Amino acid sequence: MLTVHGDDDSIFAAVCAGACGYLLKETEPRRLLDSIRELHGGGAPMSPEIARRVVMAFRQYPPPRQTDLDLSPRQMGILRLLAEGHSYKSCAEELGVSVDTVRFHVRRIYDRLHVHSRSEAIWKAFGVSAFRTGRVPR
Repeated sequence: MLTVHGDDDSIFAAVCAGACGYLLKETEPRRLLDSIRELHGGGAPMSPEIARRVVMAFRQYPPPRQTDLDLSPRQMGILRLLAEGHSYKSCAEELGVSVDTVRFHVRRIYDRLHVHSRSEAIWKAFGVSAFRTGRVPR
């Protein structure tokens, strides 16, 4: 998108409509050519002031937590304990199951959430607040 409009609504509408980049018409010709090359190479060129607006919007409006995780109550319990800093062993002790049972559930959690690590699973299930506060929503 090459435009004179730098307001949030115009940026949002253009990106939602499929824009892969967003440059203001005041962009220097050399930067415009570089941006076309960047776009062709798979990039998403943006004017610096537009990029800042996009970053600020993400800070102000974080993505919503996924609410339908398709996890069993046991899996959610294990994920909460892991988010609180428990090891597999302490999860097992807390729940009265074996460490292998915890491992089994964790593998299932990763499969269902399409993640590959504890931190990704926690992030996907509970969002950024779990990392910032150390508290997990119930």
